[in-house]
Parts: sequence; C-alpha cells; structure tokens
Amino acid sequence: MDIEKFNDFLDGFNEQVTLPPEAEDFILRFLDIFIRIFNDTWDYDLNNLERRRLSGSGIRRYGFIDKTSDVASVNPKYFPVGFDAVDLKSDIRDIEFFRNFLQKIRTFERIISNALLVRSDEAYKKSLSFYTYVRDLARAGNPEAVTIFDMLSSFFNRPRREGDEPSDSEIERDVKALLHGKKEGEILIKGTAKRTIAAKHEVVDDTFKPPKGALQAIPRETVCPDCGAKNKSHARFCTDCGKRIEN
Repeated sequence: MDIEKFNDFLDGFNEQVTLPPEAEDFILRFLDIFIRIFNDTWDYDLNNLERRRLSGSGIRRYGFIDKTSDVASVNPKYFPVGFDAVDLKSDIRDIEFFRNFLQKIRTFERIISNALLVRSDEAYKKSLSFYTYVRDLARAGNPEAVTIFDMLSSFFNRPRREGDEPSDSEIERDVKALLHGKKEGEILIKGTAKRTIAAKHEVVDDTFKPPKGALQAIPRETVCPDCGAKNKSHARFCTDCGKRIEN
C-alpha cells in the first residue's frame, strides 16, 4: 500500500468500521521502521536501577534547566570547564520533542487499548454464542456437536493450582459426589472463630474419581468401646459382648 492510497484511506477513515488488511499491514510496517529509527538514534538500553538513578525532568526541574540555559547564554564568563551552552540548548530541544512525542504516544496507546478491549469483548461474545449453541446441541445428543464442545470446553476448565483452596461451588459439588459414590477421598474443614482477630478457616478437598470399573461401596464399621470387636456402622449393640454402642 503506497502513501497515496493510504492518504485516500485516511480521508474516508471516519466512514470505516474496521481497517482494511492492507492498511493494517502498512501501519505495522511503518511503526517497525519508526521504532528502528528511534532505536538506532537513542538506544540507551537502561535497566530499572539505571532509570532510578537518573534525574529526569519534571515541571520544576525542566523550568530550572530552561532558565539556566537563558541565564548562561548571556553570562559566558561564568561557564565552568567543559560547559557548552549550545549543547544545553540542543538538550532542551530534545526534551521538548520527547515530552510532546510521549504525550501523543500515550494518547495513541489509550485509543488502541480501548479499541482492543471493545473488539475483544465483541469477539468473545460472538464466540460464546457459538459455544452455547453447540453446548445445547451436545447435551441433546448431537455427536458432531459433542466433538466440537469437547474441543472448546477445555478453555473453561481451569485446573486448581497446588495450595489453592476450593471454591464453595467446588466443595458443594465434591460433597454431592462423595455422598452419591461418584468420587472417593475426604473433605476436611477446620475453622477458628476468635473475637480478637478475624475468623479463619482451612479447607482440604482431597477427593478424586476412581478408575472406571473400580467404584464400589465400602461398608463403614464401628468398634465396640468395651471389647474392641468390629460391628456394622448402624449396630446399636455389640455382636460379641452385647454392650450398647453409642453412635
């Protein structure tokens, strides 16, 4: 895309909803060239520590620099060794250019950032509508929809990181799974409530799905406190010694 065509495009920019591909390509290539020019001219490559050590030029400091340049230019007899008033004037011109340019870059960044957010939100909503429709078809038993749904649903399954506490909905889901025999494991909830500090709690959700075909009901047992014999969990009296068992 040459400059002439690009100017024609800019003339009708207000009527454009999205940039044509050739305009996008031109802008990105133009920015690459611009960055390369700046990098070759002012590539200081500062790290964070070096940046903190430098003075910079806020409003007050820039005012001091500008005033010093004016005063020094009419009082050359006070120039220290190595001082060059012409170089100082050149520095001031660069500062003014950089500050004005940076302000325009920040404005440009805000515009692009807003456009990115809006376009991303629109694209996500469109994708979500497709996903929802496919999900409904998959739940209705459509085999092709099931395949597509399996591919897309992985983006919504976030694995829990080690050390993260489960959410309330995850705890509720796992409790139901344990009660219905669909998972194995245990859920432990430890809580403390104190008046002097905020209440704390710790949840350990150590549940897991057993391998297919390995799920079986495991009868619970209770031990007689008198003779130590094992009895069924619902037993009220020990089958060995006859003592009453408190459940």
